Amino acid sequence: MKQVTPEVRLVSSPSKIDRIRVDYSLIEELLARSQEIMLLENRLPPLSQDQISTGLKSWIDNYMSMLKGLHFQLARLRLMPVNDFASLFEKTIRDLGKTYNRDARFEVVGGEIEVDIGLLDRLREPFMHLLRNSIAHGIEPPDERIKRGKNQEGKIVLEADKIGNNLVLKVSDDGGGIERSAIIKYLKNKRSMSDEEISRMPDDEFFDSILSVDFSSANGTTQLAGRGIGMDVVARAIGYLNGSMSIHSEPSKGTQFTIKLPLSLSIVFAIVCKLGEYTLSIPTLNVVSIERAEATSSEQNGAFYDLGDRLGIDAHTTKPTHILKVRQALNINGETARETPVRFAVDTIIGNMPLMVMPLGELLSRAGAFSGVGIMENGGISIL
Repeated sequence: MKQVTPEVRLVSSPSKIDRIRVDYSLIEELLARSQEIMLLENRLPPLSQDQISTGLKSWIDNYMSMLKGLHFQLARLRLMPVNDFASLFEKTIRDLGKTYNRDARFEVVGGEIEVDIGLLDRLREPFMHLLRNSIAHGIEPPDERIKRGKNQEGKIVLEADKIGNNLVLKVSDDGGGIERSAIIKYLKNKRSMSDEEISRMPDDEFFDSILSVDFSSANGTTQLAGRGIGMDVVARAIGYLNGSMSIHSEPSKGTQFTIKLPLSLSIVFAIVCKLGEYTLSIPTLNVVSIERAEATSSEQNGAFYDLGDRLGIDAHTTKPTHILKVRQALNINGETARETPVRFAVDTIIGNMPLMVMPLGELLSRAGAFSGVGIMENGGISIL
C-alpha cells in the first residue's frame, strides 16, 4: 500500500505584537509617580563634600540621570499621531454625509506627525465644527457637483505640518466656497461699511468677518445653520491655545482654514493650590514638601511666608491650611531663595496634576514671580 504524504502548507507566523492599547489615566499615573520619585532628590539632607563619598555621589548622579531619562520616555507616551486624531472624525463625516446628502471622502496629509494628546484633545471640538461645516455648507450635493464639472464625491483634507516652532493644521474642502454676498450683507448691516470700503478689504480680513460673534449667513436655523454660526467659538478656542486662524476661500473651488499653534506649549505637572478666589500652581519638581499649617511654624526649616502677601493680593478667605516648601527656583518680588528652601502658606491644595502651559502676556511676564499660564484638564486656568 502506497503511503500518502500529506501536503504541507507553509503558514506565515503572525506579525510580532509591537503595540498595545494603554489607558490614558495609567500614563498620567506613571508620569505622576516618576515626578514623585524625582522629588526625592530635593529631600536629600544637606551634606558637605567631605560627608559624601565619591562612589555614592556617582551613584546618585547616575540614578537621577536614568530616572530623568525614564520620565522623558514616559512623557512621549502622551504623543498621538495626527492619523489617530483624524480617525475620531471619520464616522461623523459619514453620518453627516448621509444626513445632508453629500458624498465626501476624508483624507489626511502629514498623519505621521505626533502631537501631545492634551493639545489634540482641546482641538477636538473646534475641528469637529470645521468638518461639520465643510459637509453641511461646503461640499455641494452630488447632482450640483456634476453640473459644475466636479467629481460627484467631494474631498475634505486635514493636513498637518511642523514649520519652525509652530504646528500648522489645515482643514480644506473642494466645495462651493464661502458665500461672499452674505459677508457683504453683514458688513453693511452690522458694521455700516460702504461698498467702497468693503472692496478695499484684504481677503483675509474680509473672510475673518465670519469669526465675529454676531455673524450669520443662514436664513433659517438648523443644527449647523450658516457657515459662520459658531465660528467665533472656534476662533476663541484657538486663541485660548495662543494660536491663530486664517481663512481662504474661492467661489466653486472650496475653502481652507489654516490653524497655527506654538509648539512651545508644554505639559508639566504642578501642585495646584487656592489663595482665596485665585488658583496658582508651582511645578512639582520645585516643591520639596507639603505640610499642614498647624503642624509647622515660621521658625522651622527656613523662612515662612504668606504667598498672598508676597504676591501683593488680598487672597485669604479662610486661615491658611497648608505650607509648601519650595526650592530655589521660585522668585518672589525679585528675591530668590539660595540655599534654604522657602515656605509659603496657601489656603487649599487642589492636587498634583498635569497642566498645559502657555506663555504669559506682556503684562504678567514683567512680574518675576510668574512663568506661564496653566490650563487644567477641566479647562480651568492657573497661574504658574
